[in-house]
Amino acid sequence: MKIAIPLTATDEFPSHFGQAKKFTVFEIGATKLNIMQRSVIEPISSKPCQWSKFLRLAGVDVLLAGKMNPISRQRITQSGVKVHLGGPAGSPRDLIQSWLLGDFPVGTDRGQFTACQRTPHGACHGHN
Repeated sequence: MKIAIPLTATDEFPSHFGQAKKFTVFEIGATKLNIMQRSVIEPISSKPCQWSKFLRLAGVDVLLAGKMNPISRQRITQSGVKVHLGGPAGSPRDLIQSWLLGDFPVGTDRGQFTACQRTPHGACHGHN
């Protein structure tokens, strides 16, 4: 299983998915208890709306993020990647450990952790 965590240009966990510039990807063993490999991948496109295919082609199964607009979440989910939102600020290693231990704070309401739920897609990101 491969789990992706978005990162800013300075390797921090962004509060909003659209602020990401790259992803750290953890390959998890079959027992979900150990990290087999860690790598960093950078999308060719700077537009988060186009990252769903990129993540799927990279073999990502799960995406852990903070906030995300509903359109991006829908596209990523439709590509076959499970999306878990509501992650707190922290290092990628802390976030992955939290998820592996079942402590990752996932929002229960679909819109609970989305930042752009009342604006047309792209209005808060400057793209369509």
